[in-house]
Formats: sequence, C-alpha cells, structure tokens
Amino acid sequence: MELTDPLIARYSDLLRRKGLHDALDRVAPDRSILDLIASMAGGSAAEALEKLSRTVEERLDRKTAAEAYAEIAGVYDEELAVKSLARHIASWYLKLAEELGVIALRSR
Repeated sequence: MELTDPLIARYSDLLRRKGLHDALDRVAPDRSILDLIASMAGGSAAEALEKLSRTVEERLDRKTAAEAYAEIAGVYDEELAVKSLARHIASWYLKLAEELGVIALRSR
C-alpha cells in the first residue's frame, strides 16, 4: 500500500532525516497492530479508529509529530499534532488491514 497521506509522509521523512529509525519502526504496522485490528472485527470502524489512535499516540515521537504537523497545517501544537497524526496513522492501519483481508470495514 502506497503511503499518500502528507502528514504521515512528512513525519516519516523528518524521523529519517533525524536518524530516529527506532521511532519510525514503532509506527510501522506490525503483528501486534494487526492482531489488535483483528480482535476488533465485528465492531464499528469508528470504535476501531479510536482504539487504534490511542495505541498509536503512545508510539509517536511527540516533538517530531508537532514539527510535521506545523509544516503541513501551519500550527505548532504538540497535543493537537499527536492526536491528528495518530488518527491519520490509525486510519492507514485500518485501510491496510482491509487490503490484507484482516477485516472488512463497515460503518455503524
């Protein structure tokens, strides 16, 4: 799946430029994320997005998230940046899981 979200792409670029490869690895979709998504099968997409967002927030480099958000949105706000980026990444995870056949997305 191609990464086309500008906020996620900017965050990834900044992490690479800073040499923070461990931080980049922490947000890559892994088995634990796919297992978490699979465990939410049958629930609503909104609930899954919220739960995944909270999980992603813990994995982000907050300062770099704020920098990426500032470059994209023009506002430096660490809390808003982390929440927004986490939601973007969680949405990307759900789309990826759907493409891999882990889940079938539906709205409630």
